[in-house]
Amino acid sequence: MSNKLIAAGNSRLKKAADSSVDPAVPAELQKRAATDAAEQGPVGGQEPSVFARGRVLSADDITGAPEEQLAYVTERLHEIDLAGKRAEDFTILNKAVLLEVAQERELHLVAGHTNFSVWAAGELDIEPKYVFEVLQDAARIRAIGELGPDLAQHLTRASARKVMAEVIASQGLEAAQV
Repeated sequence: MSNKLIAAGNSRLKKAADSSVDPAVPAELQKRAATDAAEQGPVGGQEPSVFARGRVLSADDITGAPEEQLAYVTERLHEIDLAGKRAEDFTILNKAVLLEVAQERELHLVAGHTNFSVWAAGELDIEPKYVFEVLQDAARIRAIGELGPDLAQHLTRASARKVMAEVIASQGLEAAQV
């Protein structure tokens, strides 16, 4: 069996006919979002990210004195790392929603499977024991999200989310914030 995640990743590299930048979003919506963003100007007085619209950096982007270059590289590394972690959370949350609906509506039975985790594992190309870990991690991400973006951004590792979600569940949100 081929890896479905790799296949999905490779298929996303091919843009749909109606896409402009993001193959998953119709071009009309992308144009509207770009127009809205241009009309609003910089967000919070800040310029848009250098990675906006899926832009890939080149060596020509890194200019100035060596100290300025180092600062630029360091800032971009932190920015892209945080963006990657947010994308991972986005992926987990969306997988969980789909799995929760499929489980609640018993869609695995429609697919001819009697066991939900076996069906879901086959769809995600993971071991059945990890299906429920995806669901639990999504619940942890939701719990951590209640702390607010300033604190949640420091809790991107699954192990940190697990500990903090337990603190929220046992001691409450205020104790977790402290």
